[in-house]
Amino acid sequence: MYCMVIIGILCQSLIVAGAAVNVVRREEVSLDIIADNEADTDDMVTIKMQLGPQSRSMGWWAWTFDNEDWSETPYVTESISPAYERRVVTAAGIAGASHPIDFSNEALSVNVINNECWISIAGSGDTQDWIDNLNLGLKDIYYEGQYVGLAFDGFVNGYNEYFTFGVKGFVDQTCSGVFKLNFVAYSRGAGIPTVLAAAYHQYGQVAVELYTFASPRSLDVGTSDRFHNQFPQIRVMNDEDVVTGVPFSAWGFKHMGSVVCLNCRETARDSAEGGSILAHFLSNYAAVVKSLLG
Repeated sequence: MYCMVIIGILCQSLIVAGAAVNVVRREEVSLDIIADNEADTDDMVTIKMQLGPQSRSMGWWAWTFDNEDWSETPYVTESISPAYERRVVTAAGIAGASHPIDFSNEALSVNVINNECWISIAGSGDTQDWIDNLNLGLKDIYYEGQYVGLAFDGFVNGYNEYFTFGVKGFVDQTCSGVFKLNFVAYSRGAGIPTVLAAAYHQYGQVAVELYTFASPRSLDVGTSDRFHNQFPQIRVMNDEDVVTGVPFSAWGFKHMGSVVCLNCRETARDSAEGGSILAHFLSNYAAVVKSLLG
């Protein structure tokens, strides 16, 4: 029996070692590989690694048992163009900057850059935020009386406050004349812009893009399927970030958009990570995004 266990470990090690063939370093020519058949995408997938010091601290056990973390060197798996890589870097900077405008339990920042409006929402982290996180039901989404779909109850509450607290009017005034609205958010805050982006795409007057970091699932399966990749949607997730896996897909929720996987190799649209709350920190996201995509 022990021999079988050892053989199994060695076989997994060989498989993991073999996976390195599909990986390229950031400064070298990119190597494209075909996405997994279950990836919900027809795009090519590129894995990029950072040259230089090995900044990840890992032991041999992680290399042996974790089918993703076979390298101590930071890497990213993605299928987006270099132009969108640069936009992800911009979005990460905005998500990590101050949000000076408060409304109810949320905070907002609005930045007009090159005739594009970047709208970022951050949860306050107070008691009501956490209560909203515990609302596990589904709620209808409406945009100025018109039906959009269904989403996580707590996120729809925040979305509704965007209208009732007059935030939409402020955003419309600040962003008047721009040709694009870019919705940005991190963690719980990402749920609200996901709903906003879907609503603005369906009923708004300008183009919409969505950039989220460490986002939980926000939309129900039907609404997610309807809006998936109907406009540019980029979801950045970090290896082992537990928040990306909630609410559970078994409860009827689903991610949408293209995946950028930091230090992991997930490509599936509804993929999620788990195992560490430390991996959820925005500082960990920002550092890898800047080093690999900047």
